[in-house]
Amino acid sequence: MKKLHKVLGTHQDSVVARQELIALAEKDTGTERHAFAYGVLHELQRSTAEAAERHLPKLRRRAGHRKLTRLP
Repeated sequence: MKKLHKVLGTHQDSVVARQELIALAEKDTGTERHAFAYGVLHELQRSTAEAAERHLPKLRRRAGHRKLTRLP
C-alpha cells in the first residue's frame, strides 16, 4: 500500500506541477528561452506522470490481494 500511495502522490504532484507551469508560462513575458524552459519542464512532468501510470495496474493488483489489519 505504501508503494501505491507513493506512486499516486507522484502522479498527483506531476498533474499540479504541469498546471502551474502552464499558468506561469502564460504570465511570463520573457524571451523564447523561457518558453522553451517551461516546455522542457512540462515534458519532464508529463513523463513522470506516464511512468507512474505504467506502475499503477501492478500496484493495484498487489494492494487488492493484501489483507488489511487493524491496529490495536
